[in-house]
Amino acid sequence: MINIALIPTIREQNKNQFEACVDLRLIQFIKETFSRKKTKIFFSIKKNINLVILSGGNDLTNIKKNKKNILRDRLNLKALNYAAQKNIPIVGYCGGAQYLAFKFNSKISYSNKHVGNHGLYTKKNNFFNNLLFPKATNSYHKYKIHRLGQNLQEICLAPDKSIEFFTHKKKKIYGIMWHPERKKGIINFDKKLLKKISCI
Repeated sequence: MINIALIPTIREQNKNQFEACVDLRLIQFIKETFSRKKTKIFFSIKKNINLVILSGGNDLTNIKKNKKNILRDRLNLKALNYAAQKNIPIVGYCGGAQYLAFKFNSKISYSNKHVGNHGLYTKKNNFFNNLLFPKATNSYHKYKIHRLGQNLQEICLAPDKSIEFFTHKKKKIYGIMWHPERKKGIINFDKKLLKKISCI
């Protein structure tokens, strides 16, 4: 059994009324990756979590400070602290990756060229050297990571040299800027990558 904390997007329905939202395609991707019968997904931090996933959505509070982004940052911070304390893997997709990058002093900037498909260039890394990364992937983000903090290392880059996949040099922290759940059919590579990250 694998217990996964999937940190949701926070939306404001009405003034000061917030809801947690998760893309059903992301849930499907996770369940297909780990086998439906052996996977429990929680939308907050619970005891005995094996893997933390920060979903996409929301902006960083240093870019746009409003209540929904502040709430999301609080959830992300709680998740990051839990993962560090328990020494379990944490992976952020898109907005989740931007959050992790920012927490480790990376530089993030606006970009209007990261919606759609683009090339993907992979740097050699011992931990991932048995995975054959695809030559292209998708993007659905308006901010790009253009420089990593000193404790992070880049694994994959977009053609404009922005970072698409990074890891922490010592901790089990990973950031992925593409959306595996939005591809036409879930591809085996993304499942293999998440399994490798989770160490399962």
